[in-house]
Amino acid sequence: MSSLKISQETFDEAVNENMNDFDMTKEDAIIEAVQQFKSQGIDLSFVEIVNDGSSKQYFDTLDKLPDSLSPFDEIATIGSYIDNILLNCQESNSMYKRNCNMLLVKGGLARLIDYVVMIDDENVLVNILTVIRTAAKLDGKMLLNISNVPSYFPHRCIFQLNVAITWI
Repeated sequence: MSSLKISQETFDEAVNENMNDFDMTKEDAIIEAVQQFKSQGIDLSFVEIVNDGSSKQYFDTLDKLPDSLSPFDEIATIGSYIDNILLNCQESNSMYKRNCNMLLVKGGLARLIDYVVMIDDENVLVNILTVIRTAAKLDGKMLLNISNVPSYFPHRCIFQLNVAITWI
């Protein structure tokens, strides 16, 4: 697979340029942009080719993740955000590579890692670890350093974190 990648913004600009400069329909502009980028050896797996609105919902979810959790945060609300991220970052999702990349770029992965020490709900914790595992597997690098885990880190979380990394 090609190592050259483009951002969603670059792809969208190319589509808009095709529509404006060449009076193409959106569908034709997308087809033309895909052909152009593929002919240049660009990997489009991180780009949403068809805009169905799901990306906006996913990006909105990433923006809603609090930087840190307080005792007043509703675990159900945080859990629903994590569920949405998990849904978008599963390998069965055709855009999971792009979604995991956006999770990293928008700082969501760092926030999820921070949440591991703060969340007691096992279902939410398992979903967080699954997202971390998927993103780490995609990146091909170890994103977590177990030796840096704080001493107050719950032992059950260390076990689950080790299991998540072992899945990679």
